Amino acid sequence: MTMTPDRQKVDRDEVFLEYTKSICPVCKTVIDGEVNVKDNRVFLRKRCAEHGQFEALLYSGIGLLEATNLSVGRGTETPFEQFGAPWMDGEKVAAALNAAQLPGLKFVPQSFVPVSGLYMGRRCNGVGIRIGDRAAVRAMRLGIQIAVVLGKMYPRDFQVEKTIALLGNSETVQKLESGASPAEIVASWQSALNEFEQTRRKYLLYK
Repeated sequence: MTMTPDRQKVDRDEVFLEYTKSICPVCKTVIDGEVNVKDNRVFLRKRCAEHGQFEALLYSGIGLLEATNLSVGRGTETPFEQFGAPWMDGEKVAAALNAAQLPGLKFVPQSFVPVSGLYMGRRCNGVGIRIGDRAAVRAMRLGIQIAVVLGKMYPRDFQVEKTIALLGNSETVQKLESGASPAEIVASWQSALNEFEQTRRKYLLYK
């Protein structure tokens, strides 16, 4: 099969990670999705036969919280663009996140009821995430910021220790449990990221 120039460009710019299932935000039909890395960011891309393609920029940040007792919007029409739980106060959490002034992001109180998955059929007091400047968004910083806020506001409810399942970094989890700031946590990754980038460069086909 001969690839078109557009397909070749996608192959150079993106790395496929896995297939998944999602929901079309328009017709709410269950559709196939795929998780890709592009420009060092993880995207959830899905295509509905009737309504076309959708892409979730926030997957890598919100997704790292999925193993905890926090709904990340699965079972709703906007997964990974909202999060919540019955034990959470959406207005207070949204205010705390807005106070952090994360680039490219705004937060609004937003309740939802998942039709499947965690808290199925239960009302979740949640937060909706609004994207302004997509280029400025740092999804992993977002996920850490949410974990820090919930850890401080709900130390008896939020299962921060379960972030290890998707973070895969015990040092980061320990920092979350000890109340470290998001800036301190992100800074602790820099040495490993620099080392990875140096190793990665040796294997790039296109530079």
